[in-house]
Amino acid sequence: MTADTIFLAVLFVLAAAGGWLAARLTSRPRRGKTKQTVPPAEIYRGLNHILHDETDRALTLLKNLAQSDSATAEVHFALGTLFRQRGETDRAIKVHQNLLARPDLARRHREQALFALAEDYLKAGLYDRAEALFLQLVEQEVRLERSLQLLVGIYERQQDWEQAVQWRRRLARLTQAPQNEIIAHYYCELAQQARDDNDLAGMRAALKKAQQSSRGTVRGALMRADLASLTDDLKTAMRLYRRVLESAPEFAAVVLRRLHGCHKPDAPELSRTLQMALKRQPELAGHLAHAALATGLGENSVVAETTAQFIKDHRALADLSSHYEGSHTEVTALLRSLGLAHLHYRCGQCGYLAAELNWQCPACQSWGSARPEIALTA
Repeated sequence: MTADTIFLAVLFVLAAAGGWLAARLTSRPRRGKTKQTVPPAEIYRGLNHILHDETDRALTLLKNLAQSDSATAEVHFALGTLFRQRGETDRAIKVHQNLLARPDLARRHREQALFALAEDYLKAGLYDRAEALFLQLVEQEVRLERSLQLLVGIYERQQDWEQAVQWRRRLARLTQAPQNEIIAHYYCELAQQARDDNDLAGMRAALKKAQQSSRGTVRGALMRADLASLTDDLKTAMRLYRRVLESAPEFAAVVLRRLHGCHKPDAPELSRTLQMALKRQPELAGHLAHAALATGLGENSVVAETTAQFIKDHRALADLSSHYEGSHTEVTALLRSLGLAHLHYRCGQCGYLAAELNWQCPACQSWGSARPEIALTA
């Protein structure tokens, strides 16, 4: 017998006994009749159904035994939560629908049941039904903050970014917590959709709203630089890419790939951009060298010089270079061919590791938390 089965059996006994006791306390026995002193046989039948994994039959009995007392309602909520956590969303939905069908259910329990049912629909992937209930809960101001959070989460899953913006702003007004950076990400998502549709005007408009929402974000700067590159405004593109290198040098690998899309590796414009960034941000040198080793994009003279110095200062890499009598380009090629240089992205909130840059973490759903990591095992 599993722990869940035991827990379910205990809950059933509590629910059924609670209903029976409520009935006993609220009814007066007829004269000449003996009071019943044991719970009805249905309780034992229900236990038998549970022990034989016939949960649906047990739920039917529970519904028939249920009374309007609060103890019985709380047991229903516990049952529903257990089913949802076990992934049995159809049974969780049934439990909460049974509660809502009771005309004498107290208001607080009705609100709790509506919220629980919305969570059931969400867990089951029935987003339209969940959305409708959360909108109702928000209108009634029931568990308002949590309802808004889950409603916004639905719009994120459905990639309905306009609605996400609207309700995220409502959440910000309620909590007084800053939400501008997340809203900027929503506009960047709209900009990406416009780019995918080859709608550069729409992309520009969305990026303007992103910048108005939160200035100086890495993603916004990268996308504005991408837009400038797409429209052949390479001067603006290079300036924006340089700003990212200076403000967020850990994104060097991301920027380096884009820079190579704007100019050939030996282009003077590329070298000037990198030299200026290195001068303004001393920490960039190490990140740039790591990026070159992990991506193989080290053909530019400035990158090559920075990488060569990094190898010289890195004892293991210096020994490797000396052993193979190779240049930094050969060391880079060797590291990559042996799988000793890795570029990946780690979420700063939950530690989720990915091969691609995700602006929203697939694991914890946080926005803008991923950072490039380059591992060298030499």
